[in-house]
Amino acid sequence: MFLSLMGVKLILDLDIFESVFDRILKPAEILLMAGLPAIGAAIAGVRAQGEFYSSADRSRVTAVRLTALRDELLAEIKDEPTFYRASTLLHAVGRTMASELGSWQFIYRHRPLSLPA
Repeated sequence: MFLSLMGVKLILDLDIFESVFDRILKPAEILLMAGLPAIGAAIAGVRAQGEFYSSADRSRVTAVRLTALRDELLAEIKDEPTFYRASTLLHAVGRTMASELGSWQFIYRHRPLSLPA
């Protein structure tokens, strides 16, 4: 028993466990503690970026529609505009903008906030 206790004391005095901890376990711990949250945040960022691409596509379609309506309205102003035609075009502009706003609200209103990790 005495010899085994002396052996344990000898091993502890040689700092074998401390050097293993300093050389291997400590860097691995730092890598895991800093690396895993960073990887989780990066994956969440990539996912959010993909959602913004689809939103950008919808906004691009809305911009094309609004540009066409603007061109029609400007052409109507050059001619003799009628109240009915101008109100019809402006109503179409309002519907287009409300549709865009509605799609944004539909997507983001009921979406729960989530942490990236």
